[in-house]
Amino acid sequence: RRKISGSFTYYNTANVQLTTGVTVGLYHDGLQVGSDYTVTNGNYEFSGLCPGTYELRATSDRPTYGSVNTTDAAQVNYWGPHPYPIEKVRFYAGDVTRENFLNASDAQSIQQHFVNGTPFLREPWTFWNAGTTILSNPFVPIPDYPTVTLLPGSDLTVNMYGLCTGDFNRSFNPLNKKMASATLSLDYGRSIHMEPGREFELPVRMVHPSAIGALSMVLDFPSDIAEITGIEFMGSGGIFDWALDGHELRIGWHSDTPVFFDSYSEFIVLRLKTRDSFENGRSIRLSLADDPLNELADDQFEVIPDAALLVDVVESSATGIEGHSGGHRLAAACHPNPFPGSAVISYTLPFAGDVSITLFDYTGRQVMMLPGGALAAGNHRCPVNAKGLPAGIYTAVLSVISPENISSTTLKLAISK
Repeated sequence: RRKISGSFTYYNTANVQLTTGVTVGLYHDGLQVGSDYTVTNGNYEFSGLCPGTYELRATSDRPTYGSVNTTDAAQVNYWGPHPYPIEKVRFYAGDVTRENFLNASDAQSIQQHFVNGTPFLREPWTFWNAGTTILSNPFVPIPDYPTVTLLPGSDLTVNMYGLCTGDFNRSFNPLNKKMASATLSLDYGRSIHMEPGREFELPVRMVHPSAIGALSMVLDFPSDIAEITGIEFMGSGGIFDWALDGHELRIGWHSDTPVFFDSYSEFIVLRLKTRDSFENGRSIRLSLADDPLNELADDQFEVIPDAALLVDVVESSATGIEGHSGGHRLAAACHPNPFPGSAVISYTLPFAGDVSITLFDYTGRQVMMLPGGALAAGNHRCPVNAKGLPAGIYTAVLSVISPENISSTTLKLAISK
């Protein structure tokens, strides 16, 4: 008679020990052997066992809130067509649709879980024995629980990994209390004034240039003085979702093709309408909720450690509107497009200011600065000479900055052979 024993740890970088809230049962030929074992101090033990093959079925009632966001969705979406060796516990945590296959459906379900709280088809916690890896998407059913073989004359140590289902990037720490993100900040720009009952656009801007592969935002929104009529992500492609629940606004986006944003370019745009309660002395001041899930992921789908965003403060005014609204945005077009080597970018400035036009390749690398400088409001043209650049898709970022206003836009340029 021998024993099977081991430890339970959360499969994050720190391998945090799961000291409580985990129960494990031992099964042989589909029948339970003895009673469930309640893990204490991170350890478990089954003794008095005959040799044979056993299943370890672990469950947990520990809370999982705050464990999943769109960075997990982006990494699952990438792993499906680009697999690399991972622990089986991580594969199962990403397989939220229980299809034995990681794909865009899992990624979309993870994002919906973050934005809307939609439950997964898999149990909230996933467990598997440590050290067992999976190399690719399986096309055949795989077991729901790990099996281990106890040989005659020897005890068996089986250490177990646990993950919250959906936590594919392994960023959750079950010992930490909910706290603000250490990687994303939201700063304030200028103040603009709005009357009650007015519709307007409120852009949230990138502070530092970066390629973005996933966006997870939880904002405190003053729904008592303003309503949301729409939200637009200013990049192309990908899956974008948002939901407002009371005063909590959740926004999620991910894509297998990251999008580059220049400094102070519009990142997302909120379309708002002030309520009649938006009286003098009230203000719309968006803020990040006290939530660790607020983060941006880069073109490798890793968390950006010092991401920063900028948004204006909207003050109540009984005398009208100051500053720009949705009708005063920078507009631009390129003709022809696609083009073999030269084209013209035509753009309209909503106000006078310093203009910069920067061309980036598909990796987000800056390849060219086009003529800009101090220009008056109105229509302008800029020649593009791209004869030295290889064929492909490029992004032109146009920005105009004045002491009172900031506006920017992006263009996709297709350079042909």
